[in-house]
Amino acid sequence: MECPNFIKIDVDGIEHKVIAGAKKTLKNKRVESVIVELNTHLPEHMGAIQALLSHGFYYDQAQANGALRKSGAFEGVGEFIFTRKPTPSVSVDVFNQTFRVSPPPTALGRGVLRHLTSRVTEARIEHEPFPYLVVDNIFPEKYYQDIVKNFPDSSSLRPIGETGRVPLNQYKERHTVLFTSQEFDRLTESQRVFWNEFSSWMYTDQFLSLFLSKFSAELEPRISTIIGLDKELQLKGDALLVNDKTTYAIGPHTDAPHRLVTFLFYLPEDSSMKELGTSVYRHKDPEFKCWGGPHYPFDNFVKVKTLEYVPNRLIAFPKTEKSFHGVEEITRKNVNRPLLINNIRLLNKVTH
Repeated sequence: MECPNFIKIDVDGIEHKVIAGAKKTLKNKRVESVIVELNTHLPEHMGAIQALLSHGFYYDQAQANGALRKSGAFEGVGEFIFTRKPTPSVSVDVFNQTFRVSPPPTALGRGVLRHLTSRVTEARIEHEPFPYLVVDNIFPEKYYQDIVKNFPDSSSLRPIGETGRVPLNQYKERHTVLFTSQEFDRLTESQRVFWNEFSSWMYTDQFLSLFLSKFSAELEPRISTIIGLDKELQLKGDALLVNDKTTYAIGPHTDAPHRLVTFLFYLPEDSSMKELGTSVYRHKDPEFKCWGGPHYPFDNFVKVKTLEYVPNRLIAFPKTEKSFHGVEEITRKNVNRPLLINNIRLLNKVTH
């Protein structure tokens, strides 16, 4: 089960016991913040504060004091917000640094990542109308068949508007399962095991670094700006399983500003729907740029190419101000268009 990024603890007085029992989770650097209701009159709750501090969190004393109730039966009780303490920026001996690498925890995951790395390394970057990769046979064949077999059926999927990622009434024909523990609870046990294993290699620094390196020239302007202000890139994976139905369409767009690299893993059983691939576009105004947000009318663009929707294919590209892509309306009847979408997401406040 994936470690959460954010935790709230409110359990009627036994918060200190939950914190003590969650020691392993709280040490995990994935946990960015913890909100916990504490009673400042209880020694065990004050001890819980020290426990969180020892795990690398800190809190704003002014915020905590302001949140305390000032009278009544709950006087002295309030919600404390703990945030992971950033790594201090200090001078270091560059010849004496140590590094922490988190490879996939299983031999299967490491083997898949080796195969994927080889395929991506060999792939050529296309540059028109913006930089992108098309990588065929991205997964080992047996593993790809397992992906197809474990793709969720319609009963486990829900319209993407219900996830909060887009307005409720938009893109009703796009059904999805997000890569979260809560969403995975809708899967069968075998599917849950498979996709947790899949996550264990896709959510690694090795996977992210592969594409940061592949697109290093294209990403350099953004990275230079971010590093100049924040000293480091703060990144996370953001994946979802998707099934697009008949009448689905999405106009040309460049993706949200917080996305650094986008991945579209095509997952059909065969090539019978190859015309339903994602298309890449050039705006009719050569000077037009967009750092993300709007989905534009097709009429404003020239379609350069449709990247055919065939089995075991990856489309990957760095998010730029001209990375316009979209899907023209699916007019075929009874379509199921499965794919896996993943993004390298920036957590830095400045994105470009």
